[in-house]
Amino acid sequence: MINRREFIRRSLLVSAGVTFGGALGGLKGISAAEEKKELAAPLKLTLDGRIPISLIIDDPSPGLNPMNVHRPESNTDPFIPNKLIHDLADLFCEFGAKGKFSVVPMGFGRGRIDKHLDGVSDQDVADFIKVVKDQIVPLFDITPEILTHGKAYDLKNGNFFDEREDKYFSHISREIMTDYIALSLEILKNVGFDANGVTSPWSLGKEKEDDYSWAILDAEKRVYDRKRTWYFLHSDSKCEVLPHRVMHRPVPDEWVVSIFSGGIDFAWQTQEGKPGIEDAIISADGKKGRFVDLFNHESSITTHTHWQSLYSKGSYAGLVSLRRVFERVKQHLGDRVIWTKCSRLAELVAEKSV
Repeated sequence: MINRREFIRRSLLVSAGVTFGGALGGLKGISAAEEKKELAAPLKLTLDGRIPISLIIDDPSPGLNPMNVHRPESNTDPFIPNKLIHDLADLFCEFGAKGKFSVVPMGFGRGRIDKHLDGVSDQDVADFIKVVKDQIVPLFDITPEILTHGKAYDLKNGNFFDEREDKYFSHISREIMTDYIALSLEILKNVGFDANGVTSPWSLGKEKEDDYSWAILDAEKRVYDRKRTWYFLHSDSKCEVLPHRVMHRPVPDEWVVSIFSGGIDFAWQTQEGKPGIEDAIISADGKKGRFVDLFNHESSITTHTHWQSLYSKGSYAGLVSLRRVFERVKQHLGDRVIWTKCSRLAELVAEKSV
């Protein structure tokens, strides 16, 4: 199994005809025999007789450009104007797209969205939150992308550790994980979001996924009194049917589901001035691409992209690429698919897994 950041690297090679193996495995808390059984019979999901399709948007934070924070040598703009959130929300509404939209609670260590973000006006933060509430929430689940999507936060003294969150989560206890995730949920709750799931920055949680998935359920219970939740950590760009799965079901009406992305970030390379590779998702004639392959195998359909990919260093080329994907889905898949929130997809997984 490879993480999303590796898919970004691979996405740059897809248009050149490079293919990659789609090996799965290594899920914590599942024996090799159990895992083989799971993968031998992946779930084929339908909703109202149609195949569910979902879009995952990673990394949004009011005003801040994740690429500038994580790769300062890239010479990208440090800030992303709210034009992107307005234009993206309008695009979602135009096509009725659904899925998951992250909001980073403590944007890259610059502050808290329920208090203040350094370098971003409170007015811009409020405008971002309002657009998400009014236009995106009806279509997309809102999740934290853990807490900072940067250096790990010290819950005891309010400082930051030298290591990133993904490294930090590789060695802490389930109890500390729960406290950490709960804070991310509390911040989103403070600004009026009902965060019913969690997104992992990078491949956070991979090394201790059993503890991590339990901690997500524990934190959702604590903050929202929620007994059913889900998270996004894994991607697989080659499997025939996406292996979403129930990670834990302590009692029949409680569960936590792992939702997979089935695609690549088709817009990532627009940050380098290159065109998007939406053909890798669905070709102009609707006959090829990852969405078509998944549809033909009766799999649920998901893919993911990133906030900074849609901004494309201010050219918004990634947003144009996303529009093309939406247009092709509408033209070629039409009412044979149904846009679906990730929380609803998790419910289908839990129902089918009983």
